[in-house]
Amino acid sequence: AGQEVDVTAANVDINATTNVTVDGASIAMTAPTMTSTSSTSNTINALTLTLNDNAGNATGVGNTTGTLTMNGSTVSTTGASGVTTTATTGNIGMTATAGSINLTASTAGQEVDVTAANVDINAATNVTVDGTSIALTSTNGNTTVTATGAGTDVTITATDAVTVGGASMALSSTDGDVTITVPGGGTSNDLVLKNIDNTTAAVNMLTLDGSDNVRKKSLLSMANEGLVYDAVEGQFKLGSTTDGENAITSSRFVRTGTGGTLTFNTSGSTQLVLNNNGNVGISTTGAGTTTIGSAAAGAISGQSVSTIGLSAGTAMIAEAGTSMTNTAGTTVTTTAGTGVSTTATTGNIGMTATAGSINLTAATAGQEVDVTAANVDINATTNVTVDGASIAMTAP
Repeated sequence: AGQEVDVTAANVDINATTNVTVDGASIAMTAPTMTSTSSTSNTINALTLTLNDNAGNATGVGNTTGTLTMNGSTVSTTGASGVTTTATTGNIGMTATAGSINLTASTAGQEVDVTAANVDINAATNVTVDGTSIALTSTNGNTTVTATGAGTDVTITATDAVTVGGASMALSSTDGDVTITVPGGGTSNDLVLKNIDNTTAAVNMLTLDGSDNVRKKSLLSMANEGLVYDAVEGQFKLGSTTDGENAITSSRFVRTGTGGTLTFNTSGSTQLVLNNNGNVGISTTGAGTTTIGSAAAGAISGQSVSTIGLSAGTAMIAEAGTSMTNTAGTTVTTTAGTGVSTTATTGNIGMTATAGSINLTAATAGQEVDVTAANVDINATTNVTVDGASIAMTAP
């Protein structure tokens, strides 16, 4: 009696589930209450601070205006039905002046849930999710989320809709098909893609079918019957570089209506003009040679309800061995500045009227019709009329 048992240590740890008996007296072990009279800060310094409450949740209450600071290696909260951190007013701030703040569900299959009207994550560089580093950057109010690891993706999962700038865009997926519905009922809102790189070698484009399904269409397959697609320059072009390709295989009509004229030309020549009033011009400008027909061509016809005029600056030549036929009742007029000459370099020039007469007439008084040859052969069965006088033709 009178002696003591002294236990001296830096820390004395007594673990008792209910009571500790001292000198026959039972002392109930209850969690101590730590109260600070400070209105600005409460500081608990410990290597490990553990709040255990097997019957429910451990509850820590801080003052409304001050700061609760826990300086320790580990802060562990354990409860049978979970741990809840609630701010009745203001915000809950978790700041690590050095190192990191880790929220970890230690048991497999459990989760760390953060639920709020708004979750504000401020990260100077990256946020790591499930071992994958995600870069977060913000410039001029625009936030960019980038999965930095090779082969990683950024996945947005929404059971109903994603709201961007106050507009709700519905997302749904059925049997692997993803449907994006832009609000506005197809009358006021658009799906806009900006800052897409240009390319001259595009060979595919996106189209919508009758059910609004997005389909990929090859531009090469869209060029046919008179058109070709240049995949190098990214352009549709008229015709083809190879003879016989992209032939027009069915009848077509090209109409030039009021105000529309179709012209084929170069910088200095006009080969063909199809006017909307029906006029057609061939080689109307320039000094190019115009050829109609060939040595193997079939019949070439020209007809008019009015006059067909042929004008030459030098000569109009009918090749030997051919014939020029003037249908009875029409007039063929040839005009040249220095006269009209009909010359046979070899053979003869024949002028025959199957019915009626052939008249060579100088329309202006005082002009002449000259027939000059080494021999002039006139075959008439009866008479030849010269200047109104009939000359009987008899064999000498």
